[in-house]
This record gives sequence, structure tokens and C-alpha cells, in this order.
Amino acid sequence: MISLLFKILTKIPSKGETSLIKMMRIGLLKRMAFSVGKDVLVMNNAQIFNPKNLSIGNRSGIGINAFISCFDKVIIGDRVMMGGDVIIFTSTHVWSPQERTYADQGLSFAPVSIGDDTWIGARTIILPGVKIGRGVTIGAGAVVTKDIPDYAVAVGSPAKVVKYKAVV
Repeated sequence: MISLLFKILTKIPSKGETSLIKMMRIGLLKRMAFSVGKDVLVMNNAQIFNPKNLSIGNRSGIGINAFISCFDKVIIGDRVMMGGDVIIFTSTHVWSPQERTYADQGLSFAPVSIGDDTWIGARTIILPGVKIGRGVTIGAGAVVTKDIPDYAVAVGSPAKVVKYKAVV
């Protein structure tokens, strides 16, 4: 019942970070997720599957139209910003010889973690088992297939580190 109500509330547009709808979304997410920090924001149409494996830190946001598959753990640090249409997967089909169909191959699972102070650009896809470091910027439309180190800027498909931010 809680997950159905959460799903309904994500479909209702809301105005301002302190709107009743947004506060209700967070209240429900806190009842479903493993942990939810303070001042978390969940935008419209966010879909979170199996939220009991989701941990999200203080002042972080789940972007509009986000799709987060929490079949394994998803850990989102503090102050993580997420653009629209971000997809996070923690499961994938097992690849095996061609005599077996994908339906018969099963699934594999791996956690995803996103470090503090990270910005995930719009329409980014993060695949199972990826660790994104602290202070990272992921460019819009990137497909993150491998770990990204702290303070890196990564872009493209597959995402590649193109530079590092200066730490002040």
C-alpha cells in the first residue's frame, strides 16, 4: 500500500521544495527505504524498485523521471544532484552460450554507490557494480560501465574520465 501511494504521489506535479506532495513523498520513502537523510528531494515520476535496498544521504535528490533498480544495494551519498531521466541498474541478464535464451539465463546483481558531492547529468545510465567517487561530475548522456575515481569528470558512452577537478 505504501509503495502504491508513493507511486501515485510521484505522478502529481508539485511546486516548491517544501510542498505538501514532496514532503509526503519523502515521508513514504523513509518508510520503504533502508535509510533516507535530511532534506532529500524526490522529483516527479521517479521510479524506485525494491527501495528497501536504497540509502540516500543528506541534501541529495532523485531527478525527474529517474529509474532506480534496487535489486542490490544503491548507496547515494550526501549532496548528490541528479538530472532528469537518470537510470541506475543493479541487475543484468547473465550472458551464456547461444543455445540458451535470455529468459533461461538468469540475472546477476551488483551494488551501485555514488559518493558525496557528485553531480549526475541528465539521461545518464549507471550499470551494476559501479562505484562513483566523491566530487565526481558525470556528463549528460553518459553510460557508466566502470568505477569513476574521486573528483573526476567523466563523459561519453562508455563514460571515460576526461579531466580532474582541482581540490580547493
